[in-house]
Amino acid sequence: MKKIISTIAAIMVTVAITFGQETRYLVFEFIKVESNQTYDFMAHKEFMEKIYQGAINDKKIIGWDLWSLQSGADPSEFQYIAVTYYNNPVSMMSGLDEQDLVKYAMIAYPHMNENQVKQKLEAANNCMDLAQRSYMQQIATSQDSFQFRRGTLASFDLMKAVEGKFQEYEKS
Repeated sequence: MKKIISTIAAIMVTVAITFGQETRYLVFEFIKVESNQTYDFMAHKEFMEKIYQGAINDKKIIGWDLWSLQSGADPSEFQYIAVTYYNNPVSMMSGLDEQDLVKYAMIAYPHMNENQVKQKLEAANNCMDLAQRSYMQQIATSQDSFQFRRGTLASFDLMKAVEGKFQEYEKS
């Protein structure tokens, strides 16, 4: 009887730990902006922040960041990375379509009609080149509560791991 209770308790703890870990799914969009389009892109960034906040409030996504890349003396291929956070792979692969963006824009900017929103989104897309999109799964995380302020410098590595061998990859 003790073995059965111990086994059940161990299974319950394992299930709780497994489901207690929140896996995040991320879409990295590498963006190139021509130098004469930088001002337009910054206006687009401010416009999009409110739209993505609407998607967060609606629980369509769990977060959105725009990172500025600095590559030292050499100009880089990309100047920005937009990171959208999802809580499941289906939502990640579906993403936010134009209809979602228009819906959230009309909530964030009630003075604009649908045509105005679509024109603003099209103008925003014309000021940048979405050169590359990568779909990722977070496989490890730190327990620290980092508080990055605007202007914080950081570095990160993007690594490929084989599906089903994440634990091996983390150890090497």
